[in-house]
Amino acid sequence: MFITLFGPDSYRRSSRLRHIVEEFKKKHPNGALERFDLEEKDSLDRLRNFIQEQSLFAKAKLGIVEHAGETDGAAKVLKSASNNSSTTIIAVSEKKLPKEFAFLGKEPNRAEEFDELAPATAFAFIKKEIDARGLTVTDTDIKNAVAAYNG
Repeated sequence: MFITLFGPDSYRRSSRLRHIVEEFKKKHPNGALERFDLEEKDSLDRLRNFIQEQSLFAKAKLGIVEHAGETDGAAKVLKSASNNSSTTIIAVSEKKLPKEFAFLGKEPNRAEEFDELAPATAFAFIKKEIDARGLTVTDTDIKNAVAAYNG
């Protein structure tokens, strides 16, 4: 299974990634979890091995892949995981992945987009985050933050 998290809103994208990882750890306490930044040397080979090798101890595997869209050969390596039911791959990107990654959008896979928020939505989102943390911030300060960060 593939989950693609993309869009310019890195805060919400990262929050969603953390949530998925936490759920994976709860469901599979002995599962294998590995991160792959495909801009790093040998990371594509490490990803290929992660997908192909069967773990002796972990029945489920979760791979987090960054910079797949900027790496030659990444689509082919990721596609090789599509028949592996014990492996979940999360592709994280600031932009929507190129068309050679179109297979990531097909069932049972899912994609979640994190666009920049409109000012009113950003205000409500920040207010909710502040309330969840039990902080006290004035509405004026929130409005100033929304204006300063523009989405």
